[in-house]
Amino acid sequence: MMTIQYLEEYCIPGKDYSEDAFFMDTNYLIAFIDSSHPHHLSTVIHTIYLLQQKARLYISETVLSEAVDVLARGIYTEEQFHKWIKSEEHDHWLTQHTGSKNEYKDKKDEIRSTFITNIVKNHEKPELLRYYNKKSTERLEGLIQSRFFKLSNTTFACLETGMQFSKSVPLQSNDAFIAASAVNQSANLLTFDSDFKKVTIINPGSGRKVKIFTLMMTNNYLFNKRSHQLMNRLDQSLGKVIEQAVGGSEQFEKKFGHP
Repeated sequence: MMTIQYLEEYCIPGKDYSEDAFFMDTNYLIAFIDSSHPHHLSTVIHTIYLLQQKARLYISETVLSEAVDVLARGIYTEEQFHKWIKSEEHDHWLTQHTGSKNEYKDKKDEIRSTFITNIVKNHEKPELLRYYNKKSTERLEGLIQSRFFKLSNTTFACLETGMQFSKSVPLQSNDAFIAASAVNQSANLLTFDSDFKKVTIINPGSGRKVKIFTLMMTNNYLFNKRSHQLMNRLDQSLGKVIEQAVGGSEQFEKKFGHP
């Protein structure tokens, strides 16, 4: 089993990270762009700090493809959930349920599970899948155009490693190829995926283990004063860099709160 490291502990003020490389898993990329992710603020702060300190961050076509799908499902789920909330069906549902947070979460999961049937396989209304893919890719376009991250080179050796990992490491095929991409770049892996935390990934060329990094600080913990304190502690100019990255002072204050 891998030893999990936390970026909050790894990121030290003034340290040189120019020799470090990190590969971003799909759920880490989602956490970076999706403000509803519980670790979104910490992800933004520490990722941009690493970039500021000249670390190399990679993504791959597999990660982007998965991200488009995950975001499309999420957009579909939120839209359908809010429609349901305003419906008579919801009023009837409340006569049989307490309306607890967990019950609403279960309802969202139920809606999310219908995405394949109602959208992907709905060949009578192909415009629905186009609609959700369009909304999803719009969320990613700014990030891709920013060129924050490098695109991992897919080589035949990388494909062979992915095939080998699919057989030797208990990971789903997409995750196996993501692990192979991290190995291909001699990179650490940034992830929130618990499956990666349960396996050992070894670079077949060097014999070195791939280090797994994640984050622990939640949005609720960081919002307002603590987020600004963290940015200033890491680097006095980091706040300004992040402000520019998120679209200006108004978006920055909305995202991180007041100092």
